[in-house]
Amino acid sequence: MVQNIIKAVSEVWGLTTEQILQPTRGKANTTFARHLCMALAYRITSLTMTQIAEAFRRDYTSVIYAIKKVDQASNDKELAPLIREVLNKIK
Repeated sequence: MVQNIIKAVSEVWGLTTEQILQPTRGKANTTFARHLCMALAYRITSLTMTQIAEAFRRDYTSVIYAIKKVDQASNDKELAPLIREVLNKIK
């Protein structure tokens, strides 16, 4: 399921899976795409924060931070439609 989330986010954000999973921070849009993947994985799957963090080569505090950032972005007029588009691709 995490791979489906990564694929949907990469398609909407115009990134590759490798860019999302890269160990470095990268550009802001790449970082947010990764945050979105982690937040959606937490909300949609039954995986723990630790398991999600391991899938993205991060620690669980990164997942907590990602959830907060995505919650904030869900109120953004530009990002909210993109987040909905990702959710539609996953379903």
